[in-house]
Amino acid sequence: MNSKWTFAGYIKHGWQAENVIAAQAAVPVKVAENRYLTVYALLDTRGHDSCCGVVGELREGSPMGAIKQQMVIASGGNECRFFEDDDTLYYRCVGQPQVFGSPKLNVWVVKYYIYAHKFIDGVLHNSFTPKWNGRPHAAADSLRLYTVQLSYDAALDAIKIIEPESRVITGNNVFDSCSSNHALTPPAALDDDNTEFVELVTFTPRNEGLQGKGHHGKVAPVHWKFDEKTHRYKVYRTGEWYQIDDFIGEASVVKTPQGDFIASLRSFGHSGEIVLCRTPDLFTGYGKLVRHKGTCTPRTLYCSSDGTLRLFTNIDWISPYKHERNPLYEFIIDEDLNLSAPETVFDAATLPFNTPFADMAKYCEIAPGHEMLLCRVIDLVQTAGNMDFPAITEDGVAVSGIYVFERKK
Repeated sequence: MNSKWTFAGYIKHGWQAENVIAAQAAVPVKVAENRYLTVYALLDTRGHDSCCGVVGELREGSPMGAIKQQMVIASGGNECRFFEDDDTLYYRCVGQPQVFGSPKLNVWVVKYYIYAHKFIDGVLHNSFTPKWNGRPHAAADSLRLYTVQLSYDAALDAIKIIEPESRVITGNNVFDSCSSNHALTPPAALDDDNTEFVELVTFTPRNEGLQGKGHHGKVAPVHWKFDEKTHRYKVYRTGEWYQIDDFIGEASVVKTPQGDFIASLRSFGHSGEIVLCRTPDLFTGYGKLVRHKGTCTPRTLYCSSDGTLRLFTNIDWISPYKHERNPLYEFIIDEDLNLSAPETVFDAATLPFNTPFADMAKYCEIAPGHEMLLCRVIDLVQTAGNMDFPAITEDGVAVSGIYVFERKK
């Protein structure tokens, strides 16, 4: 294992709003020489995963550098109609962003989900929370992926929107009628110029998701290509549905220097297994599944420039507190997809939280031998504000948000 991760600071949003904190970060990207785009979702702490917008910051020198520009990429938190046959106004939940694109082409895709929440007795609920009293399966009916495409304007030293918000349409009529959700990590680039990408997207037919959530169940590969005519990224093709013996979703994919693909599937059933597979082509099969005892928590898979496979997740039976979201661990994956002993990245137990979370790790390399990791550090009640958990203190709110760690070899 490499040297230890060290704390490098916080990312705090510049939009002062009650009940809102910075939470779900995307993997930062270098958009130009000495310029990085750091994208993250804002979390409304009155609900269950109730993200209320995606924002971006153009930063100088590194993802933690001086802010040159702040912008709203996708707005949420407003109430609007979601369904043609329903006049109810639902809260627009916008979150879980990922970013991919090419500095050579100067086009960047910010992809995120949108789905319906609803205020009930002053707090936010969706259709899989206990007090929901609205349209059945509203989450499954409304959960879809959307994109905004961006470009860096060197003359203005600013990011600009070149294609406004649009729903991801695959051209597969079955998939496009389903709910859809993506991974916590960006798609894997297929070429050196980043003109093509592949990812695993969860497409779930209505009422087939875990406990009716419509979030998890089956995944399928989606191939993105840069279109020279429109100068935009578009979905080029989709593959076949894939389901193991448990509900799966949020499946990270990386391409190794050898050219094969490694996928980490998040299992949402009782097992919470870490399921890994290796394949030369996601469109022809997934290969042998390698299963490890785990916990049903976010897991993110990355391949370093030297080919090292890194998995970040939480595991309750390893945690000294037997907690499923703290500490955050790093594992190294070997050629046979075995996991190394865990290395602790961060333990949030010392923070003034009732139930600490340290999860959703986003990894990037700033330069050879210089790694950076962003993760969400919050109290459970901030992402389950509609449940009966102890209220967070002001001291807890003050230290909530996106934590950044660095490691130098």
